[in-house]
Amino acid sequence: MSLRAKLLAGLLAVLVALVAVLSLAVVLRAQQALIDVDRARFAAATRQLAEQLAYPVLSESDALLRPPLEAFALSPDLVEVQVRAADGRVLATQRGRATAGDRLTAAAEVKTRGHAPGEQPDELDPFGLADAEQRVVGRLEAVFSTAGSAAVQERLRRDIVVASGALGGVALLLVALIAASVARRVRALADASARVAKGELQTRVEVHGRDELAALARDFNAMTTALAGQRRQLDDAAHALAERESLAAIGRATAVIAHELRNPLGILLGAAEVVGKEERPAAQRAQAAGIIADEVRRLSSRLDQLLAYARPRAPERRPHDVRALLEGAKTRAQLPGGPAAAIDVVVVAGAERALVDEEHAAQVLLNLVQNAAQAGASRVELRARTVGDVVEVVAADDGPGVAAEVRDRLFQPFVTTRQRGAGLGLSASRRLARDNGGELRVEPSPSGARFVLTLPRAKEGP
Repeated sequence: MSLRAKLLAGLLAVLVALVAVLSLAVVLRAQQALIDVDRARFAAATRQLAEQLAYPVLSESDALLRPPLEAFALSPDLVEVQVRAADGRVLATQRGRATAGDRLTAAAEVKTRGHAPGEQPDELDPFGLADAEQRVVGRLEAVFSTAGSAAVQERLRRDIVVASGALGGVALLLVALIAASVARRVRALADASARVAKGELQTRVEVHGRDELAALARDFNAMTTALAGQRRQLDDAAHALAERESLAAIGRATAVIAHELRNPLGILLGAAEVVGKEERPAAQRAQAAGIIADEVRRLSSRLDQLLAYARPRAPERRPHDVRALLEGAKTRAQLPGGPAAAIDVVVVAGAERALVDEEHAAQVLLNLVQNAAQAGASRVELRARTVGDVVEVVAADDGPGVAAEVRDRLFQPFVTTRQRGAGLGLSASRRLARDNGGELRVEPSPSGARFVLTLPRAKEGP
C-alpha cells in the first residue's frame, strides 16, 4: 500500500473515529436534553395542577379533587398521581395510561395564594385561598413514564450509527444536520415547557413529520389542551363557589344583624312605654309615636335590603334610553321625605342606549344618589357617555369622599362608613351591575366620591 494510500486510509480512519466520537457525543447530549425536557414538562404540569388544588385540598373534598385529577390523567405519560394533605394523609389517587418505561417523579407543594400588603384582596379571600403570606396546605406527587423519550433515544442512536458506518465523512455532515434538527426541536419543546411552567397553557409546539419527536410534540399539545380545559373547569367551579359563599355570608352575618337590630328594638320598647303612659304630656307621647314609626320603617328597609341581596331577581335586559334612566333616578331620589330630597342632582347625557334591566339600573342609580346624600354631599352629577361597546355612567358628588383605607373593602357585604347602615347597598349594586353584564367601581377623586357604572351598549336598531 502506498504511503498516499496509507495516509488516505489513516485520514479515513481518523475521520470515521471522529464521526463515531461526535456521534456518541451527540447521542449523549440529545439523551440528556430529552431527559431535561421530560423533567421540565412533568414538573411544569405538576406545579400547574398543584396551583389549582388549594381549595379542594383545604376542603378535603373528593368530589372537587376527582375532576382535575381525571383531566390530568389524560396525559399519555402519566403513571400515577397522588394528593396528600399537609399532615401526610393521602386524599386522592389517580392512575394514568402509561405502564412501560423508566419512571420520573415530580412533586409540588399545594399552596394558598399570597398578596402583598396593601394589595387589593382577592375575591376568594373568604375561602382561605389568599393570605398575606403563602402557606403549604398539601403536596402533589406524580409519577411519569419516559417510554416516549426512550423510543426517541433508540431511534436517534440507530440512525446515527447507520449513517456513520455507511458514509464516513458524509456521516459527519449528516450527524451535524441531525443534531441541529433534533436540538432545534428539543429546544422548542424545552421552551414550550418553560412557558407552560409560567402558566401559559395555550402554548403549542409545531409538529413536523411522523417520528418519535413528532409524537412527543403531539403528546405535549394534548397535555396542555387537557390542562387548559381543566383550568377552565376549575375557574368555573371557583366562581360558582364564590357565588354560593356570598349567599352563605348572609347566614354567617346573623350575629352582626342581630346586634344591629337590638338598638332599634330597645328604642321601640322605650318609645312604646312613653306612649302607653297617659300621664305623660301629649307632646312627648306624639314624639314617641313618631320615633316608633321611624324605627319600624328603618327596620323594614334593612330587611328589604337583606332579602334583595340574598334572593336577587334574574335580569330582563332590554334596550333603554340612559337619559331616561338617569332622570327617573333623579325624580325618585328627590321625592319629599326621602334621604336625598334636599340634594341637587344634575343629569348630563346624550342619546346613549344601554342593554339592561330597567328596575336593576334604577336601583343601582338610586343607591348611588342616596349614598351621596347620606355621606353629606349637597350636589351629585350623573354623567353618561359611550366608550366602545359600553355605556359609562359617572356619579360624582361634592361630599367627603371615600377614605383610601376603606376603598378596597367598600363593595364587600356588611362594610359601611355610616354609623347606622347595613352595608349592603353598594355590594348589592355591584352584583346587579355584573348580573347585567356591566361593572360598578369606585375611583380616586381629588374631591368628593366618584363611582363609575358601566353597562353594555345596546346595538342600533328598531
